[in-house]
Amino acid sequence: MQDSFYRNFLNDSDRTVIFIGGGGKTTLIQRISRDCRSLKKRVLILSLFPINSPLDANVVITDNLDEIEKLLKRELKNHGILYLGKRYEKGTIINFNISEIKKIIKLAPVDHLFIEADSTKGRSVSGYDRVPVTLFSVSDRVVNLIGADALNQVTNQNWLDSTDPFWQDKRVIQPMDIFDFIKYHPMSEKLADLNARKTFFINKVENTFIENLSIPLAKELKMTGIERVILGSVFNSNLHLIR
Repeated sequence: MQDSFYRNFLNDSDRTVIFIGGGGKTTLIQRISRDCRSLKKRVLILSLFPINSPLDANVVITDNLDEIEKLLKRELKNHGILYLGKRYEKGTIINFNISEIKKIIKLAPVDHLFIEADSTKGRSVSGYDRVPVTLFSVSDRVVNLIGADALNQVTNQNWLDSTDPFWQDKRVIQPMDIFDFIKYHPMSEKLADLNARKTFFINKVENTFIENLSIPLAKELKMTGIERVILGSVFNSNLHLIR
């Protein structure tokens, strides 16, 4: 039987998990959260950016952090997975700042706390270097994501002829080498200093042809200090862990 998304990406001891990069963060968080629900684990989801209401979580809105622990205990009894926001504004959830998130992390009575640290509105990977560095000081694990079709742009390999208009916007991925992106990006250096454990997920690997092309790249990524590389798709459970 195929391993669950939860077991592929996390250990029980990974309490705070930061998701960065491009290609499926929100969907990945939803998939892992479903597994958490089936395993009776309590999950709190946060974002650094304003978002629309998520489909797979009950939303709690509050700006009173002094009551946050009591509020979450009560709500988590009824719902194993919560999305926490500060307020609604024109149909959008406005989220907390870094100092508030740090307080929430200390107080939240949960097994896992998932933080989406950049967003499609920030143009995904191009917003990678705008993620506040201070947040990672409270992280157990960082999950980096990038799509196989995005790798087509940074490696000059014709892996996938994408019809997704999002990836046709050349501003999304700058013409940089993928290994330099992982090894030398200032954010990677900060993560290394903090000993955050890193998982790299190559998303949109949806058939054997793309998987076979991706495996050599995944093995090279393992040599950059990435703890685990996983190939697969957030839309199915056909995950391939590169050891």
